[in-house]
Amino acid sequence: LSRVAASCLSSMLLRLPWTSGRRTMQLYYFKDRRGNFGDDLNPWLWRQLLPEVMSGPPDELFVGIGTLLNHRLPAAPLKHVFGSGHGYGRKPVIDGQWRFHAVRGFETAGALGLPRETVITDAAVLIRAVRGPRQGQPTHRFGFIPHCESNLWYDWSSISAELGFHHIDVSWDVERVMAEMSQCEVLICEAMHGAIVADALRIPWVPVSCYDDISTFKWRDWLSTVELPYAPTPITSLFDADRHQRAGLRLKN
Repeated sequence: LSRVAASCLSSMLLRLPWTSGRRTMQLYYFKDRRGNFGDDLNPWLWRQLLPEVMSGPPDELFVGIGTLLNHRLPAAPLKHVFGSGHGYGRKPVIDGQWRFHAVRGFETAGALGLPRETVITDAAVLIRAVRGPRQGQPTHRFGFIPHCESNLWYDWSSISAELGFHHIDVSWDVERVMAEMSQCEVLICEAMHGAIVADALRIPWVPVSCYDDISTFKWRDWLSTVELPYAPTPITSLFDADRHQRAGLRLKN
């Protein structure tokens, strides 16, 4: 199903008006100062597929990969939504300044009152348009991809090393993350975009949840398009009271 969805998005991309080269717009995505694979896919992927969105004026926005459909989106410019989802923040005010070409899943469509026809899948599956299935034999049995916030609470790389798992940090650059993913037979994913890209590249994956604040909405949203339930294996939450925290929060803990 992810392969079919990727094909649908690719065909839609070719039919949209800005692919003629006569129109430019500005890419809108979340920029994590620490780096985050799912967010950082945006400039990496769209630079190859749709360079028109990389250097355009802010008069029109191209809203790409991520849980971006909320009150934080600026109201004034025309917004072209291509595979984004809802899940964080308040619902946006939908008016004439929106063009919903595709959204991430049925949960997003339901929350925002959009037609089911706007649902295709998360735009990260377009990785298939620039990267084929892995080549060669993997060197690790299991790879573990925790959510970006989980790395702030505990050193999961040390646990992975004890288990003989290959730890993959989503703060690494996109090329490195994908190279490390391709070296694993099976990926254990707390990071949703680790699972989406794994699925698109035909790498078996298993969902887990290390902390209670992982968004189940956005997982269900994406998985609704590939007809899978969200049933992650719960992992015991671990905390290092002094890790990446301000003095006041350390004292509170």
